[in-house]
Amino acid sequence: MENSQLPSDKISELIKHIGQVLISINVNITSFTGDLSGQDVKLDRLRRLSLAYCNGINQQGVQNILSITGDDLIKLDLSGTSISDLELVNIGVKLDKLQILKLEDCWHLTNQGLSELLCITNGSLEHLHLFRTNITCEGLTRLNIKLMALQTLDLNNCRKLTDQGLHETVGLTSGNLNELNLSGTDITAEGLARLAIKLDCIKILKLDGCRELDNHSFLEILNISAKSLKVLDISRTNVTCEELSELDIKLKDLQKLNLDSCKSLTNQRIMEILHITGENLRELNLSRTNITGEELLDARMPKLEILKMDGCKNLTDEMLLKILNITGETLRDLDLSRTKITCEAFFHLNIGLKLEILRLDGCRNLKEDWLILTLKNAGENLVTLDLSRTLITGERFSGLKIQLVKLVSLNLSYCRSLTLQGLQGILHIAGHHLEEIILDGTQLSRSLILDWLKDHNPEFKDITEEEIERIRAIRRGNVTYSLQS
Repeated sequence: MENSQLPSDKISELIKHIGQVLISINVNITSFTGDLSGQDVKLDRLRRLSLAYCNGINQQGVQNILSITGDDLIKLDLSGTSISDLELVNIGVKLDKLQILKLEDCWHLTNQGLSELLCITNGSLEHLHLFRTNITCEGLTRLNIKLMALQTLDLNNCRKLTDQGLHETVGLTSGNLNELNLSGTDITAEGLARLAIKLDCIKILKLDGCRELDNHSFLEILNISAKSLKVLDISRTNVTCEELSELDIKLKDLQKLNLDSCKSLTNQRIMEILHITGENLRELNLSRTNITGEELLDARMPKLEILKMDGCKNLTDEMLLKILNITGETLRDLDLSRTKITCEAFFHLNIGLKLEILRLDGCRNLKEDWLILTLKNAGENLVTLDLSRTLITGERFSGLKIQLVKLVSLNLSYCRSLTLQGLQGILHIAGHHLEEIILDGTQLSRSLILDWLKDHNPEFKDITEEEIERIRAIRRGNVTYSLQS
């Protein structure tokens, strides 16, 4: 069950009628209080319960629901609720089989509550999410327990987390831990280096925004976890990767690498990182780095599907062409937003592209003729096209015999030079799968766009002047038009 629009009493009534067959309940972001008084219902088959960001829920409400559940609950999400330590412990007796626990944004949770809860769930818990809580995790070593089944530990943005707390938490795991998220924490380089020995089987490691991460601690972690790593995120860190070439490391199973905003990385160091990745890399994020593109030419990426180069100011069309000739056959998602490219590179390609997503947001040097040739080359598979904040007029599209037959989403927001004729030309080449057109912030008035739509689309014939005045987004047929001024 999932519905965020029903009022609390209607949700309670619905639970009463279908409770016996419910396996999953998701009432996120509602006013649901958990009041089931007078309701004769049992949730014997319930396995997954989400009350995330239900502002009206309290301890009694959670207890009301748990009191009628069976013993098979494996997932509980209380994120964004006001539940406290005592309340959490009181309901914990029903959670001895719990596998997934989400307590994100639970500001009242402290170490004591977490400790007592872990004592109840330690044998079954596989995934623990504590995003943006106040816990420090210190004092867990006294519990005399082992989180034998724990696979995922999410401590993202736990700003009060200490080196000691982290060490104690990871120390409770048994070697099954394969995903650790420390993004946005203030863990020190010393703490990370001390932790490295525990990460020999880690598959997913996220250190986004860990400003204290230095080369020494990073290389220690990499040296130990290289054989198992599949996802590595060191975005927004000060890692330089010096001395990396001196280590005998191969990230042969790495599938996703995020270097977004690593300003300290030079072209040479990026090249060294890519040199040690294997041929299984599928996603590479180089956004907001200082790369020119040259460092990618010697990299072997035969399976690359996603390449993000948003904000790479030094990227040229010449280098882009060489990159695409290396990666183009497998590439599905390409982000070139806020670069200086003109799209000329796409015209000179020696291979065909199968792009499904192309983002050119803020490419102020974009040439309309080159863009058209790009769409002729790569448009057959395009599902999402983002041309926002470019200088295109759209007028060169009129009369073109190309069709973006799979296009679902088209973003033209803040295209200040876009004309009504140009919009008509662009829409002419869009196929029948188009569901969303974003026109926010254009120079075209809302009334002008809607008058044109009324003239060219029978679905808009019934729109009134009152609707036009208050409209922000309209849906006629299968297409949504976003028209924010």
